[in-house]
Amino acid sequence: MAFHPMVISTDDLPARDRDAAIRDYYGKIAMRFELESVGDDPLAIHGRTLFLPDMRITKGRVSAMAANRSSRMRGDGSSGILLSVCKQGYVYRERGRGEVRTRASEALLSSLDRPMVITVSAPANEVLTLQMARKTLATLAPTLDDRISMSPIVATTGLSLLRRYAAGLFDESALAPAMPALAARHLFELAALVIGAETDRWEAMALGGLRAARLAAAKSTILAMLDRPDLSAVLVAAKLNVSSRYLHMLFEEDGRTYGAFVKEQRLARAFQALVDPRQRGRRIIDIALETGFGDVGAFNRAFRWRFGQTPSDARAAARERG
Repeated sequence: MAFHPMVISTDDLPARDRDAAIRDYYGKIAMRFELESVGDDPLAIHGRTLFLPDMRITKGRVSAMAANRSSRMRGDGSSGILLSVCKQGYVYRERGRGEVRTRASEALLSSLDRPMVITVSAPANEVLTLQMARKTLATLAPTLDDRISMSPIVATTGLSLLRRYAAGLFDESALAPAMPALAARHLFELAALVIGAETDRWEAMALGGLRAARLAAAKSTILAMLDRPDLSAVLVAAKLNVSSRYLHMLFEEDGRTYGAFVKEQRLARAFQALVDPRQRGRRIIDIALETGFGDVGAFNRAFRWRFGQTPSDARAAARERG
């Protein structure tokens, strides 16, 4: 099935109607908050939203604004759970609680049935927000309400894994029919872990969401270092603070080895460079070295095995196609 996020950009709205549309649609309907600008700049939202079972994820930028979950808005009866990170930090106010500020490494945790105001004051604020069904999350974290009442700040070590996993979903273009539900399950498990699930639930959930997030982090780390000839499982594992044996296990459980994933990604990047009209003047040996192959002979053999043709043949065929 297609797995495309809904694009949200207030630049697409007529300037005359923009402010009203942001307040009435993006605020009250999509976000379920009353929005007010902070400072002199107009309201602006630029982002993408993914809809998963019992969950909505939004990633993007917003202008300086205050989002008020007023008594009128709470009349919609929603008690969904909000877990949100802002790189520039939030100011959170709740009646009877006072003011709390988050940092870039912290997440804001609250419930839509609470009388709260969330403010961001930078001109452009980078946010990642999960709105989750309370009933689904509560099955994994039965003490959810106690946790929310205790503090609206989440700063556990697993938070970075959750953030990376959620953000990584926006890079997917198509998923098998079962994947949206699987991704939602992993995110609910990760959310329960960072919020603070009961101890006896940790081991079971670690087999799902936590390992999926670590695998996603490993793949992201590999892609960032793909051009390095010295790329190794030991190096990647050290970046992730896990053992190389555990890293190999993550890939094997995913259906392919660490080495197979690295070779596949290097060959795919090399193929794209060879057929790119803008790179026709580049030497094949330079492309091989740039994609992490230290030996051009090994590159040629691997390329022929993967694509059924030599690198030169692939480039020539691309030229013929125009």
